[in-house]
Amino acid sequence: MNETEALLPALPQKIIFCIDVSNDMTGEISRVLCGGADDTFLEPTSRIEVVKRLILRFISLKLLANPNHEFAVILLAERAIWHMNFTSDKLLLEAAIEEIGPLGTFNSFDMNSLIRTILSQVDINTSEHFIQAVVIYGRSGCIPSEPSKELLSQIQWCTGFVFDMLYIHEKKSEINCPQDVYNRWLQLESDVYPGWFFDFGRLARRRIALAMMQLLAHPLQRAEQEDMEVEELKDINNQEDTLILLDDDD
Repeated sequence: MNETEALLPALPQKIIFCIDVSNDMTGEISRVLCGGADDTFLEPTSRIEVVKRLILRFISLKLLANPNHEFAVILLAERAIWHMNFTSDKLLLEAAIEEIGPLGTFNSFDMNSLIRTILSQVDINTSEHFIQAVVIYGRSGCIPSEPSKELLSQIQWCTGFVFDMLYIHEKKSEINCPQDVYNRWLQLESDVYPGWFFDFGRLARRRIALAMMQLLAHPLQRAEQEDMEVEELKDINNQEDTLILLDDDD
């Protein structure tokens, strides 16, 4: 958004958290020396637990801004699984999120199933809400299937939908191909409302929290990601903590 553009109305949002429930999400994220809020991050914590805490904090802050926001949850196994219907009830959301845990090791993920699940559960063309899907994916060696062009066109040219992503990964190895995984997810990006895509290594707990904080901004009123006064995470060739540099051992 440039200085001459007027802010669009901040419609109530329907936000869908799409959470990876593979065993990769048990991977450890290192502790934060300052401990974080209430010393909750003084010890190493699994990816899934970090993600769950940050999502619950995100929900609380969004509801403070607008109690009409609604939230839903999709689980990502081999296919997308609808887990929690849209609601603004914090207690229901907390119960639904707290019960989430890894469901197994998955060697594939059906990208089309995610798009179909979203389209079947919410009208992304409604003028009453703005729809935001936030994917948290933690697999370094599992490239999602190629999305169909027909399904992509339905979300990429929609004026009421945005797709954001947080990707937590391991270094490249004989079995891990994080760059290819990341590139596949980038195929979902829209030209109408470009999503914000972030990638993180195991030492990036603060950056994950910062990314979730940035995603609090209403998609209709936020700047382009490259205009933010933070590291540009899509230009992953030039980042100190990027997928390309993760090929190294040190």
